[in-house]
Amino acid sequence: MKKQIKKNLERLYQINFDKIAQISFKDIIDELLSSNPEVYDFDIKAIRSMWRAEEMQRFNAAKESKELNESLRNAVANLELNHDSIVGGFVTDIRECISLLAETVKEEGVTFQTQVLFLMYSFHPYAFLGAFGTGDFPILEESKRFEYNYENSLNNDKCKIDYEALWSPRISLDEIMEEFEIDEDIWHSQLYQNLLNAYRFKTCLLLFEAFDQISIDEWAGIPLKLPFYLYESEQQGEYMNVYIYE
Repeated sequence: MKKQIKKNLERLYQINFDKIAQISFKDIIDELLSSNPEVYDFDIKAIRSMWRAEEMQRFNAAKESKELNESLRNAVANLELNHDSIVGGFVTDIRECISLLAETVKEEGVTFQTQVLFLMYSFHPYAFLGAFGTGDFPILEESKRFEYNYENSLNNDKCKIDYEALWSPRISLDEIMEEFEIDEDIWHSQLYQNLLNAYRFKTCLLLFEAFDQISIDEWAGIPLKLPFYLYESEQQGEYMNVYIYE
């Protein structure tokens, strides 16, 4: 199952990376504007195009921005760099989290077995970890949501994995888009979603490498049931396997 998880992550990463490998910021905007749906404007009580003249001016300025295009190129190129140091940072964070969760087990007298661990992130470049009890957990070919038993949970608020070293070029791109006042619009672009997905699945692949360096023996302070499933997800988003201890 572990080999299949890695194979799925590599496939999903490559699908998304291939779509952005050679793009410019003009490509993102042109793709966004290629579908300019009509919307009902309650202020003027009439139907109009979604993108108004002032928004089109911002889009046109962004197309020609050297700063935006360079930032996009940096964000894409960053995905293909050597990330050994980032994996090392993940390993350190994970070991600290294991220690914190083990402390919680002792302090709260946890006796139930945990069989699943979720790494949940939101707008900030780090993931919080939460473990839950036993159940039937899938190996996913694509990210998706599924039901599981929330009743038994193991958490520690100090437990997190820092993604900033990997995500910083993409965060810089977001900040420049915000300066151009186009960030919320660009988020609707499929190409930009491909960029986000490429970062997501690259993060998952590096997490896989990190967990692969941590033996099951290091989890001895936490009552586990094998197989022990690990998933990654944006908060309230779809889940994706990151690793499994069989």
